This record gives sequence, structure tokens and C-alpha cells, in this order.
Amino acid sequence: MSEVADQTAKPADSRDWRALVWWGAGLALLALVALFCRFLLAPWLEVRAVVWARSTPDEVIKKLGGPDKAVPKLFLYARLPRRLAPEKETTLRLLGRCRDKAVPVLIVLLRARDSDIRARVALVLGNIADARAVEPLIAALKDPDPDVRASAAGALGEIKDARATEPLQALLQHEDEDVRRIAREALGKLAAPAQEPAPAPRK
Repeated sequence: MSEVADQTAKPADSRDWRALVWWGAGLALLALVALFCRFLLAPWLEVRAVVWARSTPDEVIKKLGGPDKAVPKLFLYARLPRRLAPEKETTLRLLGRCRDKAVPVLIVLLRARDSDIRARVALVLGNIADARAVEPLIAALKDPDPDVRASAAGALGEIKDARATEPLQALLQHEDEDVRRIAREALGKLAAPAQEPAPAPRK
């Protein structure tokens, strides 16, 4: 009799364990949804709402909680695909208005997949003129996109850091005329001679 009771108890125990597993999975899913809403959806909606309001940049930053709170929200928005965040250029300009507080996230965005974003980020970093951006901008002088190289060169000219002298001089031999011109202008701002490469000797 006891053997029969044990056999009937086992399926019940098995069902209890499966129920617990399903409950645990459901709670985990709810937690993930809550995190998604808290850290992704809410900032996305907030940024889109204030950008669409057509307020001035300073008003937008104020509505986002000031530079300290605005920077992570704007950074998150800028990292989203363009189909979800079509106002990327506006977002980058707003990051530029946050000045030095935005420099670390702008340096990250300097490695974005979109070459247009990389070029715009370089220009924003040049406007901020923070020395922390010098090395990342020097690295951007080797970007495969000539527009990014030109923007990085222009930004280094605005920052006026002597570390950029040799990398900028190397760009004077670049095949793209605009890259060479902007590198020459940047060297002029650095008070360094913009020496054109010596012509190859004629045979």
C-alpha cells in the first residue's frame, strides 16, 4: 500500500518542480522587461519627446535633468539604430553643449559604425577642445573614411595640442585634397610649418 502511495506522490512532486521552474522563468522575464523599460525605453521616450518639442539646446538639456543626467540619456539614444533614433545629429549637438561632461561618451562614439556619426563626433570634440580627445582624434586620422580623417584633423587644429603635429604632417601626403587642405590648416593653427612632401626626383 505504501509503495502505491510513493508512486502516486512522485508525479505530483514532478509537477510541483515544473511549476516552480515556470514561475521562476516568468519572474525573470518580468524583471528583464522592467529593466528594459527603466534603462532603455524610458530614456528613449524622454529624449524623443524633448527633441520633438523644438526647444533650444539649453532648454532640452535642462528638461533632461541637466548635463550630468542628460549625457547618459543622449549617449544611449545616439547608440541606437538610426531607424529608432533619427535625430542623431541633434543628439550629438546636444552632447556638445554638455561640454567636458560629454567628452568620455563622445570618445566612445568616435568608434561608431556609421562614418557620418564618426565625422560629426570629431567636429563636436573639436568644438569642446578638451585635451582628453587628442589621442582618440589622432587615431581617427587613420580612419578608412576620408571625411572622418578630415574632421579629426580639423578638430585637432581647434584643440591645438602639440602631440598632433607629426600625425597631421603625415596627412599632407594623403590622396584626398580636402584631407590635405584641412591638415595644412590645422598645422597652421598649431603654429607648425605645413611642409609639403618633397617631389620625387625626375628620372
